[in-house]
Amino acid sequence: ATFFLAYLKGTSGAGTAATLHSLALQNSGPSHEATEIKAVKVYHDINQNQQIDNVDIQVGTTEIFNNGNIDLVLDTPYTLPQGQQHLMISYALHSGK
Repeated sequence: ATFFLAYLKGTSGAGTAATLHSLALQNSGPSHEATEIKAVKVYHDINQNQQIDNVDIQVGTTEIFNNGNIDLVLDTPYTLPQGQQHLMISYALHSGK
């Protein structure tokens, strides 16, 4: 199963695009990210409807699990256009979890 984890909003200044290289997340609660989470994905919510759908762009999936932290390091930096942009983070559990 895939779950919605977070919705992030950000604004880049006039005439300036933002470049996303990585995101760091802190795991909390009784779960253990290295054994229970199968994948973490980041999407650029193009239509800003807070749903992952066919117009949204998957930005990255490279994750490093480290003692309660989930570091998402993009293989290729992703440039977000000028203005307000929305990102969504989802995760999937290993089967049986």
